[in-house]
Amino acid sequence: MKVTLSIVFIFCLSVAGYAQRLEVTASPVVDARQLRKDVGGFKTFFSAAFKGFSYSSTLFFNTQKKLTYTGFGFKDKAFNFSIAKDYLTYTGVKKLSAESIDEKVTLNAFITLGEKMYVIYSQKFTERDEFSVYVNEVSADMVILGSPLILQNFKNLKQYGMDLSVVSSEDKKFILISRFYDTKAKEKQKIECKVVDQSFSEIWYKMIECDHMDKEVDVKAIDLDNAGNLYMLMEFEVGKVNMPMLYSYYWKSKSLKSDSFGPKEGENFGTRLTLLNGDKPYMVGLNENEKNVKYFIAKVNTQTQAIENLGVSAMPEDFYKASKVRAFDTKDWRISDMVSLSNNSIVASVEAILVDTKYHIHHSYNAYVLSFKEDGSPNWTKTVQKKQVAMQGLSGHILVPAGDKVLVIYNDDKENLSKKPTDSKVEPFNSKNAMIVVQEMDAAGKVTKYPFSKDSKLQGYALYFNYMARIEKDFYYSSCINVKGALSLDTKNITFKVKY
Repeated sequence: MKVTLSIVFIFCLSVAGYAQRLEVTASPVVDARQLRKDVGGFKTFFSAAFKGFSYSSTLFFNTQKKLTYTGFGFKDKAFNFSIAKDYLTYTGVKKLSAESIDEKVTLNAFITLGEKMYVIYSQKFTERDEFSVYVNEVSADMVILGSPLILQNFKNLKQYGMDLSVVSSEDKKFILISRFYDTKAKEKQKIECKVVDQSFSEIWYKMIECDHMDKEVDVKAIDLDNAGNLYMLMEFEVGKVNMPMLYSYYWKSKSLKSDSFGPKEGENFGTRLTLLNGDKPYMVGLNENEKNVKYFIAKVNTQTQAIENLGVSAMPEDFYKASKVRAFDTKDWRISDMVSLSNNSIVASVEAILVDTKYHIHHSYNAYVLSFKEDGSPNWTKTVQKKQVAMQGLSGHILVPAGDKVLVIYNDDKENLSKKPTDSKVEPFNSKNAMIVVQEMDAAGKVTKYPFSKDSKLQGYALYFNYMARIEKDFYYSSCINVKGALSLDTKNITFKVKY
């Protein structure tokens, strides 16, 4: 008994020492009745929030004023937004309206540049079979300032639709507006791209027609480096060939490159793209060949504009068997997150989430964390032991960089906190009895496990990953949910800073 108590005491000391890595601040419980009263009913929803420096009109921030905006929809001839000061303190609802903003408008993104905030929106003109994208300065109180500036006019609205995305380079000096064509199955996929600078002047425009038909390709990611060059990751499947492909456009030389990458044997899937320090494109994916699963790494040499395959490494020995546990299949797994660290190493994680559409439950199993050097050589591989059977948004995990360390943050049953990171016998997390858990992995792969927060007021709360966003470097926002019953839950909003 004395030995057991000593081990528990040592574990508690470890938790107390490492839990200071994150500085977590929580709001009071969100007053849903007051919010419904302030907002009322609404007709439409905005698009879902994006991570990093992709933008949306659902959740965004004014870092100069320290404000959080949450979009609810169009009602009473205006778009409605709740506003929270200091990112967390609810202050009420503001309405965005103007002669140029009505129910025919689609809000695409809000962007803060310096001390000014802008809204990018599109409006269709059916009679002309086209739509236009505009930008307008907007105040912190959602008041339109000045006149709109047209950014781009797009043709063939009826045939190709108006599916847009807005992303920026890491340093925010370049902004990319992409139109993804709604092409037919036997038509080549097309993406229309325009990049502007911080004054919204055109830097370049390019129509990209892919090498493969719409039914054969799946666009995985589109990103912009700090020089304004474009990188677009796709996976294409033709017959028995499954292969990732990267399209790169270098605007100064007007050079469009496209090439596949990864092992030639077997099937490649689950790929992901990230830009190391906003400049160096790296791609990581999975390969299955004769019941053997590996992960592979490739990068773009920005000097030669060529893709370099850096290597292939084996997943843990038990991965193939584990990847088929219960209803999972190996191809359900993917590179779910990827971050770069201060020592230029890259960390990627592998995970699968299955959706039970009947009961709206999301199933997730272990996460596998892979670390490798800038040259692609492996550092270490770790397994996060977890079982999650939870409501939408509560399953899965995120990777958060912390200097030369990485934090794996996920929801778990609180009974598992005292178990070792290597213990495979864990209680399933089912939305109740929740605890947000961190596994911190240092540059050598040493793992330390501790609670996300020591705030007793967050006991029983789980992170809601669907509303997770980065405010700025090392500073994040999310919602937390305490599931009390089938029809009863409390919500709090949080911010957390990473300290190292």
